[in-house]
Amino acid sequence: MIKSRFQKSCERCGKLYWVHLCEENRVHGPRKYCSVDCYYPTRKDGYINNGGYRVFTISGHPLAMDGQRRMVFEHWKVMYENHQAGPDAIVSLKRIGWTIHHKNGDRLDNRLENLELRAPGRHPRGWTPEDMADELRILGYEIKKPKVTNVS
Repeated sequence: MIKSRFQKSCERCGKLYWVHLCEENRVHGPRKYCSVDCYYPTRKDGYINNGGYRVFTISGHPLAMDGQRRMVFEHWKVMYENHQAGPDAIVSLKRIGWTIHHKNGDRLDNRLENLELRAPGRHPRGWTPEDMADELRILGYEIKKPKVTNVS
C-alpha cells in the first residue's frame, strides 16, 4: 500500500502534524507550520510596527485596517473593548477619522486611562471633546454635558 501522507515537525513549535504527499509539490513550497497560530505568531502577542505601535493579527475584526481585514492596533482594540460609549461607537469614530492619543507619549502604554479619543482637526494634537467645548464657549455657545448610557 502506498502512503499518501506522512508526519512532519512544525518549524516553530516542533509539534508533529500530518502532511499529504501532494502538499509537498505546491507552488509556494511545502507547508512548514502545524497551525494558523504558528504561521501567524503575532496573532496572540502582537508585534511592534515601524511606527512604534503594537499590532495584532485578528481576522475579520471590525477595526481591522488592511484590505484583508486582519491587522488591528492595540490602542484601538483597548478602546473597542473597554470604552463606555460601546464598540459600535468606537468603530464609527475610527471610520470618520478620529484618532487615539497616548497621553504620556508611550505608544506601547495602552492602558485605557492613558488613551484619549481625538476628533479630526489639529493633528497630531487633535481636538479633545473638552477642547471643542472650550472653543464653543469662547464663541458664545452654552455647553451642557449629556449623560452617557451604555445600551446593552
